[in-house]
Amino acid sequence: MGDRLRTLAALALMLAQLSQVVPILSQGSAPDISVSVIAPDKVGECLQSNFTVSLENVGSENATSVIVNVTMPGGLAYTPGTGSVNGTRSEPVIAGGSISWNLSSLGFDPIRPRDRLRIEFNLTADCRSPESPSITVLVSYEDENGTSYSSSDTSDPFQVLRPALIVEKIPATQEAEVGDVVQWTIKVKNTGFSKALNVTLVDELGSSLDYLSADPEPDGFTPDGRAYWTNISLAVGEAFEVTLSALVEGCEGLVDNASAYVTCRGR
Repeated sequence: MGDRLRTLAALALMLAQLSQVVPILSQGSAPDISVSVIAPDKVGECLQSNFTVSLENVGSENATSVIVNVTMPGGLAYTPGTGSVNGTRSEPVIAGGSISWNLSSLGFDPIRPRDRLRIEFNLTADCRSPESPSITVLVSYEDENGTSYSSSDTSDPFQVLRPALIVEKIPATQEAEVGDVVQWTIKVKNTGFSKALNVTLVDELGSSLDYLSADPEPDGFTPDGRAYWTNISLAVGEAFEVTLSALVEGCEGLVDNASAYVTCRGR
């Protein structure tokens, strides 16, 4: 009887130990998608910049129904035509301030253990964007039994560099008499930290200045007679110059007003 009791006690102990091991084994049997976001250190205002999301199933089971969602702060927008998955062009679904890819509907189902995927896309920051924004990626998926999982990552903050335009007239003032032809140069310079795209220069002559010519010629005139030059691109430190000639027709209204601005989403 004593030997039988000792045998039963030993079996009970073994079963107790196995009951502790089985849950541990079952917990490790699952998909586990690791996600990382790579963002540039700096982006230029109104310029496209490339972002990368890397995925890997580091678990032991297949992942299905995988959806990748990228959330962006205000002032950042997806650049159409730039999305790809593993090098194949793929446009995301755009909804407000987020973009998403349903990888299962794109043929990436299941994602097996050790499978890797790379999603690339461009974002453009406008003048409303924060100075140091970041983006967040949320990956939702299921195992083959329908159990839901998720993983996420947030990029390091990146700096938004902005252009800055100054307008200078050379000479600033000059003496003239009625009937004289006067000439001056308008200089628009980008003194900021990013390339300036879609710059427009507008020049308004005073009532006693009659426009004669400009080099280069303006792209057009507004209904109230202001000359304008459009689609100007200025790298950092670069300048655009226009030389104008006008006839002095009176003693008042001899001021020339010039202004320049960047046309960008949000501005």
